[in-house]
Amino acid sequence: MSKGLATQPVRSITSQKRFEIYDRQYWDQVKGDHLPAGVDYVVFDGAVKSGPKQSVIWLQRALGSLYEGRIDGVMGLRTIAAAVQSRNNDDALIDRICDQRLAFLPHLKTWSTSGRGWGARVAEVRSIGQAWSTRETPQAANFIAGGQAKAFIEDARSVPAAALGDAAACWRARHIRLPV
Repeated sequence: MSKGLATQPVRSITSQKRFEIYDRQYWDQVKGDHLPAGVDYVVFDGAVKSGPKQSVIWLQRALGSLYEGRIDGVMGLRTIAAAVQSRNNDDALIDRICDQRLAFLPHLKTWSTSGRGWGARVAEVRSIGQAWSTRETPQAANFIAGGQAKAFIEDARSVPAAALGDAAACWRARHIRLPV
C-alpha cells in the first residue's frame, strides 16, 4: 500500500516482493547491518513477529548500563553504539534480549493459544543467534506450530511496564552474516 498498490492476498506475493518487505519494514528499521552477528538475527526476528519498535525496546533493555538513552524503541546511534560495545559478550546479550521477549509474550491475550509455539520459536531464535555470534554452524530454522502468529503490544491484556518474525530461509541466507 505504501506504493499506492491495491492489497493482495499474502499467498500471491512473489518471493522478491516478500524479500523487499522484510528488507524495508523490518531489517532496515532495526538497522540490522549495524548490529553484531547473531544479535542482528534476534532483533530482526523480534521485529517481524512483534514490530520493530518492540524489538528495539527489548534490545535497549537488554543492553542495561551500556545503553544510556531512553527506552524508546528507536534504533538510533546510542542504541547501535551500545550494541557494538557489547561485542565482548554477544551470547549474553542475545540471552537477555530473548529473556525480555519471553517476559513480554505471556501478557498477550493470545498467549493461551500461541504461547507454546512462541516459546519454542524464541528458544530456536536464541540458539541460532548464539551460534552465529560465536561463528558456529547454526541449526536450521523450523516452522513451529503456533510460532507464526504475530505478537503485538496492542494485543496485550495490560502493557507490561517493566517486562524483562518469520523470514524465509533464503532471505536469511541473503541478508544475515553467516559464520565463515
